[in-house]
Amino acid sequence: MIANEKRMATLLGAADADPQTLAQALQLAPRLYCADGGANTALDMGLAPVSVIGDLDSLAPEARARLACPILHDTDQDSTDFEKILSHVSEDILICMGFLGQRLDHSLAAMNALSKFPDKRAILVGDEDICFLSPPEMRIDATPGDRVSLFPMRKSRGKSHGLHWPLDPHVLHPHKRTATSNRASDSVVHLYEVSGALLVILPQSYLAAVVTAFLSMPAG
Repeated sequence: MIANEKRMATLLGAADADPQTLAQALQLAPRLYCADGGANTALDMGLAPVSVIGDLDSLAPEARARLACPILHDTDQDSTDFEKILSHVSEDILICMGFLGQRLDHSLAAMNALSKFPDKRAILVGDEDICFLSPPEMRIDATPGDRVSLFPMRKSRGKSHGLHWPLDPHVLHPHKRTATSNRASDSVVHLYEVSGALLVILPQSYLAAVVTAFLSMPAG
């Protein structure tokens, strides 16, 4: 198990979550928060969240009656349940399951939310991929040849070492140049001087490596 759990938490949304992958997430970050209907899934799996946060429109009444944790009812209709839970949790390294998959619009909203909370090191976990917002600098242990996709949510730039196609000197923009389908060329991918809002998309098998990279960085 990776140490320093106090800075970490697992967030569970209402979309499907693979039980085996969720178990891995909880081994890394045992503190579990549920976004609205994510509590239905948690209880079905025999899990006990420390809090449930959301507008509560998808929390089943029978699940609510079984919960033994605080329930935070956030009625803001201009934010998603994922945004609500990101704004209320105090931990800054978050493994986020049940927010990708099922509905494409929900997945897009979740990825967009990452750019709104740059202080949160939130990792979206799907069936095949993980996705997170690059901090200004990070190093990720990698296997040469593995896919490393980068997508700018707005005008972004940065420098890199260990990518087949280096970021520098290009300016990335969602309507112009992106950096999807890049790949690792070294055992460490180093991103630095990153600005803007650059999403990193990796195979799901990189979850522990990204958590380790985040834990090696200064808090806050």
